[in-house]
Amino acid sequence: MSLPPSQIPVYRLKTPDYVAYRTMIAVQLSKHFGGTSQQWVEQLATVLNDTACWQVTVTPPQLEFRYRDRALAEWLQSLLHTVMPLPSPLPSPTAAYLPLQYFHSRCLSYLYLAQETGLITLTTPQKSLFWQWEKPHPVPWLQDEQHLCWLQSPSQALFSQLVTVIDQWAEPRPIPWDKVAMGLGETWETFERGACLWGICDRQLALAQAQFGLMAVLQRLLLRIFWEKWQMIPRLEF
Repeated sequence: MSLPPSQIPVYRLKTPDYVAYRTMIAVQLSKHFGGTSQQWVEQLATVLNDTACWQVTVTPPQLEFRYRDRALAEWLQSLLHTVMPLPSPLPSPTAAYLPLQYFHSRCLSYLYLAQETGLITLTTPQKSLFWQWEKPHPVPWLQDEQHLCWLQSPSQALFSQLVTVIDQWAEPRPIPWDKVAMGLGETWETFERGACLWGICDRQLALAQAQFGLMAVLQRLLLRIFWEKWQMIPRLEF
């Protein structure tokens, strides 16, 4: 007898400062297999103790998993190198979701400006949806090899929103992807205004590269929404 994943309650804590999830799985285990939730929490805490990926906090009957920044950096790096299975030739762009197409196009333009100035290197010299990230590798996501390097709230807010949207991908319930994508685009606009992308390039090269890495993950996620949810390709230019 096993407990279906759909019956395991997990929710993300509503804080933009770090990534943590809380679960009351001990209550469900107690209902299905006997014993008290306290006993289950203690047993689970023994097995699921602190790892390189997360830090476990026990607040009976709940378990909290806070992801370490190093694990999040590895996750971001994996997203950056995910290959989008786009059709060839690409279908012609349409006029649907124009504000979102604009967000996507600006994001892509920033990446190619960063390449022109030598901050990053992509595989395609001209603006394209088929780029792959080359340099720096890996992206300097961390400072002191422990903490995510951005201290500015716009960068952290964008990162937190990326986590939220990717979590929604696994949701069994219907998701209003137009609203989700628009929220992502608006968060990016705030990031664009507040992150001082070009002003830090000479003084803090690693931070600038990490912020462009974050933008590259955002562009990939927007493109994934366009293609996988709406079967359309956004236009490159406006």
